[in-house]
Amino acid sequence: MPSYHFITTDHDTARSEEVVDLPDNSAARKAATDYIGELVRELDGKLFNHALELRVIDEQNELLFLVTVMASETQAART
Repeated sequence: MPSYHFITTDHDTARSEEVVDLPDNSAARKAATDYIGELVRELDGKLFNHALELRVIDEQNELLFLVTVMASETQAART
């Protein structure tokens, strides 16, 4: 099975890198979606005013998927 590198970045700093063996790119896309969802849940509301990014890279070091989640707090929320 091919290996995929899941690299997360938070505040422009590499947060983690995991290597996952999956059958194909379609499975990697699904796993990336599930993984970023878990990371957002773990942040428990601390995502605001910065971005969380997930890069999925294959065995040939090609970027396959880039998922960016960004949340901003508006002025109305600060009052």
